[in-house]
Amino acid sequence: MDATTPFWTAFVEHTATEPQRPALTCAGVTLTRLELHDRALALAHQLKDQGVTQGSFVSVVLPNSPEFVIGCLAAWALGAVPQPLSGKLPPLELKAILELTEPAAVVDETTSFPAPGGHAPLPEAVSPAWKAPTSGGSSGRPKVIVAGTPGVFGVAEGFGGLLGIDGRSPLLTTAPLSHNGPFMMCNLNLVLGGHSVLMPRFDAREALSLIQEHQVGWVYAVPTMMSRMWKLEGREQYDVSSVKTLMHMAAPCPPQLKADFIEWFGADVVMELYAGTEAQAATI
Repeated sequence: MDATTPFWTAFVEHTATEPQRPALTCAGVTLTRLELHDRALALAHQLKDQGVTQGSFVSVVLPNSPEFVIGCLAAWALGAVPQPLSGKLPPLELKAILELTEPAAVVDETTSFPAPGGHAPLPEAVSPAWKAPTSGGSSGRPKVIVAGTPGVFGVAEGFGGLLGIDGRSPLLTTAPLSHNGPFMMCNLNLVLGGHSVLMPRFDAREALSLIQEHQVGWVYAVPTMMSRMWKLEGREQYDVSSVKTLMHMAAPCPPQLKADFIEWFGADVVMELYAGTEAQAATI
């Protein structure tokens, strides 16, 4: 696949190759590539009718769910820029953020998602910025951070190579997609042809169960989650040998907890990322 291939086109090509391969699992429901493709394409046509064009912002204001991912894919299908936002934002804060980007459409819990199937392919379009998340650690009102790179396959390959995401083994996203890190990992994995396993909310036992059930190879974590998994009674009964990368970030990790996880998962598995949403620099 060419480095300049748009995100949506890459997903379409993966779908054409293996349409029945699992693409997204959430809350016990798994969508194949074809099912996810058809739902996203249907929504893309609806957004197009609402005035979304290449370069438009599309704000996705939902909890972790298939609909959140469908909203992002639909935006990329039109060459638009998805803006992931928490559905728990206070109304005044949400209003202020939306006033900054002036989205052409908002995908939220009031959105009527159209039935999939029977929708014509869309003209190829590249999103000039592949995401526009808000800052996670700044004081005051969150800032909108528009990516400086377009939504093309080369960007997914670059981040994937840096983070160890190859699209070949399932990836577990344990945190809200409204945060930059989880948003990146879950969606880049799909663009690379992978199977993304998404938790509606974090639960230590459920995370370990999902790793075992889906033979997850890549896990997103933060130290608080790691602590809960380590303290979980009976954690030893879960098979985590499929995990090749456990990437933790977002906060400093206590040295003893880090040592415990190295002993549990392996020194070549536990990785730590220090970076910012602006992606100016990163340390792994």
